[in-house]
Amino acid sequence: FKADASTRALVVEMGMRGLGEIERLSRCAEPDLAVITNIGTAHIGRLGSREAIATAKCEITRSLRADGVVVIPAGDPLLEAALAAGWSGRVRRVALADDLLAPGTMPADLVGRLVPPATAPGDAAGSREPACLEVAGMPPITLPLAGRHNARNLLLAVAVAQELGVDAAALTDLAVEVPGGRSRRLQLGGVTVLDETYNASPEAMLAALELLAAEPLHAGGARYAVLGTMLELGESSMALHRRVAQRARSLGLDGLVIVDGGPEGAAMLEAAAGLERLVRVSEPEEAIEPLLGWLRTGDGLLLKASRGVALERLLPLLQERLA
Repeated sequence: FKADASTRALVVEMGMRGLGEIERLSRCAEPDLAVITNIGTAHIGRLGSREAIATAKCEITRSLRADGVVVIPAGDPLLEAALAAGWSGRVRRVALADDLLAPGTMPADLVGRLVPPATAPGDAAGSREPACLEVAGMPPITLPLAGRHNARNLLLAVAVAQELGVDAAALTDLAVEVPGGRSRRLQLGGVTVLDETYNASPEAMLAALELLAAEPLHAGGARYAVLGTMLELGESSMALHRRVAQRARSLGLDGLVIVDGGPEGAAMLEAAAGLERLVRVSEPEEAIEPLLGWLRTGDGLLLKASRGVALERLLPLLQERLA
């Protein structure tokens, strides 16, 4: 990352599965600036609660410079409480203009407005221009990855860029390269496939379903999803799997294939009851048969599950049978 001719920044991603791990990473990196993207439920099986997850993520401040800054999404009381317990320095908060912030939380000091792309009647699937993010005092920024969740992540990055003195004009046309199985769109035989097979948490599942619901399709195009299970959720696992399946049902998907032969799959099947097409299978490859009976040119298909499900094994079958 290059801010200008004389300034460079090293970006280090820190992850954890338990308390104390980010603290050790913070001691190694001694960051000047820290970003906490969200407090979700990933690894809640080990940590036990979102409060503990917030505490673990805020360990990044342990070796943050005293004159450094923490950039966070506005409106999360758990994050605010955990951060205040160990950090008294500067905080920058970001939010989309229509985000609903929890009462009593600090307002955002950087606000962006997500402007959806205009679509003419009859536009082909995938033909829309990307959405853009409008921030006061800056030229519009093209959204490099689709979805509201990615717009919030972009706002966090904009706040970091401002702290580093990056020229606003350098942010208008960004390109992001992501590994396979993340934010990837494929066109297979006229079907738009959203490949999110790399991994999944409850929050990422819900965001991906929203992305599918907003995907531009041909007139009459149907929306389908193949969802596997999410791992390391502990005692919250059943409730969180039900929540994802309920959201698939409330969004009115045209069909859902659940990949899991265990209790989580059964819970999802029950929670999604009412969808016109609903199938449960045990292995990723078994999803191909119902999909071949459903998919038509102009449809959209989401694939998402935790890494351990290996949902990417379905992709070669789709490529072979839909081509």
